[in-house]
Amino acid sequence: MKSIFKISLLVFVSILLCMPIFSQSSSAFSQIDEAIKNKDSEQINSFLDKNKNSRSYGEYESYILKKARELLITNELDLAAEISLSVIDHNLDNFDAVALYTSIDTAIKARDAKIKAEEERRQIEEMRTMANNAKEQKQIKKDYQTISNTSSGETVYLDTKYNTHYVPLSWAVNIGMAELGLITDPNEVDIKFGLSLFGNVFYHAEDFIIGGDAFLDSALFTFGSHAEETQNLDSTAKISFAFSHENIIRNLYFRLGFLGYFSNHPEMSFVPAPFFSPSVGIAYRDIEIGNVLAELSADYLVGHLFYDKINFSMDFSLNFSLILSDLDNVDVGVNLGVRDVVFGMEDGLQNQLKLIISIGVINND
Repeated sequence: MKSIFKISLLVFVSILLCMPIFSQSSSAFSQIDEAIKNKDSEQINSFLDKNKNSRSYGEYESYILKKARELLITNELDLAAEISLSVIDHNLDNFDAVALYTSIDTAIKARDAKIKAEEERRQIEEMRTMANNAKEQKQIKKDYQTISNTSSGETVYLDTKYNTHYVPLSWAVNIGMAELGLITDPNEVDIKFGLSLFGNVFYHAEDFIIGGDAFLDSALFTFGSHAEETQNLDSTAKISFAFSHENIIRNLYFRLGFLGYFSNHPEMSFVPAPFFSPSVGIAYRDIEIGNVLAELSADYLVGHLFYDKINFSMDFSLNFSLILSDLDNVDVGVNLGVRDVVFGMEDGLQNQLKLIISIGVINND
């Protein structure tokens, strides 16, 4: 009976002596768990520093490495590497910690390489997108014209593949303030000064444009050696109808019209006067050169077939328009034009070359 009592007493005393050790270990593990929960590797360092002389230090290292493996499995690589490295820093002979850290470092490098590759792909895709956007913007500017409503601020895009105008009707009226003509033929060379009036009107549908233009001028004064003898009044009047379709060539117009040439002294004119002729030709309009709008035309004057002394006749024109003032409903601009009417006579060639400077009112939106 006494021996049983002694054994029980010994067990009881042993349990009492071990309780502080168990309590201390439990508290230490809780500190490690708390540090990992807070992702605080410095706290692990401090814990190892404080317990480096503890009899349970090996257990602490093993527990920390166990937690590092769990972090590796859950892909928390950076924290796993930091706490593994803390163990190595405090015990270089812990080969399990070295092996674990090597594995984690390999995983980190693979992860970083993957992230870098994904970032490079993202940057390449972003640059490709930016390049495509820039290309699209360039194409939009090429294919579409930006139109802004000044009152509402709304912006719309006009498809210039079909039409460069967003109003159905465009027109222009120009007054030639100065017309300087150089008239050459086998008999003489005259310099003439005159005035002119010309304009156009066009209707713009979705897939075609139809309209026409008119021109009237008169040479008032003649300069030269025979000026006193040749102060005759020469005038030209012309009207043409034009048609353009998007399925042919954009801005190309087919023209059909009528021209009349007059002189108050027909006996002094090298060309038979009056001269009347139907005309057929082509024109190329709305040619944008920066802020300048250009157009050119060439018409064959069929009427020469009805005159004995005229072998052929042609009418050419080239105009450049520059907008000076953009008003609410119309624009005011200056026009520089060159016109040339050529008559191939039996006795030689007459060339009526004219430089025209005019100012006009335009509605060409």
